[in-house]
Amino acid sequence: MKKGKCSKSFPKPFKTATTFDDNGFVYYKGCHQHDNFILKDGIQLYNEYVVLYNRELLLRYNAHINVEVCCQLMLFKYLFKYVSKGPDRCRMDVEKEKNDEIKAYLNCHFIYPYEAVCRLLEYPIHSRNPPVERPQVDLPLQHNIVYSGSESLISIMRRPGIHKTMLTEWFECNKSDLVARDLYYTDFPSKFVWDSK
Repeated sequence: MKKGKCSKSFPKPFKTATTFDDNGFVYYKGCHQHDNFILKDGIQLYNEYVVLYNRELLLRYNAHINVEVCCQLMLFKYLFKYVSKGPDRCRMDVEKEKNDEIKAYLNCHFIYPYEAVCRLLEYPIHSRNPPVERPQVDLPLQHNIVYSGSESLISIMRRPGIHKTMLTEWFECNKSDLVARDLYYTDFPSKFVWDSK
């Protein structure tokens, strides 16, 4: 309860048909039965207070199992993250030294068996389609450069195209391409692709 109301929006309103709201959540068809209720603390509780469930699954596995109709991309994303998030864990350590973030990550990271199988067999764990890359904004001669620790500074500076960034190439493209001139920098990826090579 939050501010005297249920945070999960119970009681749910009765609907004559199953519908989706703007966020993609499902409101299931349900009919109001005036004579079908239970009495708890002097309050009559009808079907609108019941979390939807599948009776057969509940009795078979003796567990609370949510059954939802997934027809929206947002619901698939929610369910995948919910199933794959892993158990809650806590770690406490008293040390005089500073925190070692890598050690803390390794100690608190847990992989479920089915996720381990997917990783071992190199199945994709998640994907984003279409792939999106955020256009970079940088000041002249202050852009990010990715390099390995074994590379020397001279070899990095001699790398071809080291001074080219998404922003500078957008300016260059505007000089020669009429279509590019009609696009803002944020709209540029809708017509052009950045090739990092």
